Amino acid sequence: MKEIVIIGGGYGGVLASIRASRLLPRGEFRIRLVDRGDALVERIRLHEVAAGRPRRVHPYATLLRGTGVEHVRGEVQSLSLADSEVRLASGETLHFDRVVYALGSDTRRPNVPGIERALSIGSANAASAAADVFRALARRGGGTVAIIGGGLTGIEAASELADAYPSLRISIIDSGAIGASLSRRGRAYLHSSLTSRGVVLQENNVVDSLDDLEADAVLWCASFGVSPIAAAAGLATDRAGRVLVDAHLRASDPRVIAIGDAATVTLGDTELLMACATALPMGAYAGEELAADARSRSHAPFNFAYAITCIGLGRRDGLVQLRTTDNTARDAIISGRAGALVKELICRYTIASLRFERAGVPYRWPGGLLRRETQLETRPA
Repeated sequence: MKEIVIIGGGYGGVLASIRASRLLPRGEFRIRLVDRGDALVERIRLHEVAAGRPRRVHPYATLLRGTGVEHVRGEVQSLSLADSEVRLASGETLHFDRVVYALGSDTRRPNVPGIERALSIGSANAASAAADVFRALARRGGGTVAIIGGGLTGIEAASELADAYPSLRISIIDSGAIGASLSRRGRAYLHSSLTSRGVVLQENNVVDSLDDLEADAVLWCASFGVSPIAAAAGLATDRAGRVLVDAHLRASDPRVIAIGDAATVTLGDTELLMACATALPMGAYAGEELAADARSRSHAPFNFAYAITCIGLGRRDGLVQLRTTDNTARDAIISGRAGALVKELICRYTIASLRFERAGVPYRWPGGLLRRETQLETRPA
């Protein structure tokens, strides 16, 4: 029996495991999904957790029920290409014939004075810890919160916190323009929405030291990093440690498929962003690639097209920026309650797509919509 090990139980890793289980014949392959937790945490909602809302978690036992995929709870310590082993911190080793590397990303803390005081929402535990701090400030009648980083994470965190705790005085500090990837209309709406909540926008402001900030709490949303495991294993990576892949998402060792935030994927002149919107398509494709390889059949290269960017601006407001396929912002936007509804539906669909996949309804994505899932026959769900 051949061994497939999928390391990382995020959106892409779970979808890869389910799709592979549908396309590969049972009895010939064992598929194991390795993650240090026992449930998928909705990472795209961690800004909500920081504002006091409950975590949304989905046990792997439920997501993988009936698929034949085995969940192995453990923290990956290293990947040995020479020995074909995934080694866990517990000392357990898992032999592999193929690996899907889907370890994702987390908040990267640069060498900035005072960084040790910064909160983050890069993980569920970090978001919960941040929530305790913000809740305590609100109970004391308010305080100042400085959010470093004006990307989508910082924007959504600021909006959610402003709605949950009106007594907090919140600012977003960014070295460039806040909402720079949006169209003119999109930026105008975004700035109006934030400032109407009392959020202060500090653009083109480089923070050299957190010790210089007059804030009761600092939330670091400026940068994300990846695990060093891939580089330590000898896989080709970029300067940030993300795995370099070919058109089929295969790493420099072709037994390894890298997906999600942990991989650098370039289509034409466009480098795909770290996002759930790109991780899910990569996960689905990885499952197909495993099946195609098992049957020695050709498989079309990975493809993806951008369509929209969804930004949550609290519970009752949102912004949907329409995009060209190469991620250029169009003039058109959807905003207000309609934008919030689209954002919420997209968030719900990420989990629903895993359940649909398990039931035999394949996940499809922009750029892959007109391409058949695969030429392989799937077994009955």
